Amino acid sequence: MLAKVSDSYYGSFGLFDPETKSNKLKTRESAPFDIDDALFNRLSKEGVLAKADAKPEKAEKKSEPPKAPEAPEDPGEDLDLENLTYNELKEVAKGFGISCKVGMSKEDVKDAIREAMEDDAPVLTTEEPD
Repeated sequence: MLAKVSDSYYGSFGLFDPETKSNKLKTRESAPFDIDDALFNRLSKEGVLAKADAKPEKAEKKSEPPKAPEAPEDPGEDLDLENLTYNELKEVAKGFGISCKVGMSKEDVKDAIREAMEDDAPVLTTEEPD
């Protein structure tokens, strides 16, 4: 039978799991679980268990954290390095082909990105392209 800990029960109890040969702690926050009918009947009379509607669906994967900004396609594009976290700066640095070494400070990473942005900047000339 599919059961859950009753909403009116404020304690917890251990349910023996024969597969792992250990007790599994069950509380009101525990997901519904299968239990022997006789045990369910006894614990439901004591107010410990209630009948569960259905097995919960598998938890969806946690949403991924927002991606850090990538290196701009146009090196002249305005990139606000001051408001980025260290990890975001490392992602931007990767986009420029910069490998961050252990011990690099946030300022070191910003400087490396700025330098790469200057190096990647197009050279403007008055000559016609071929």
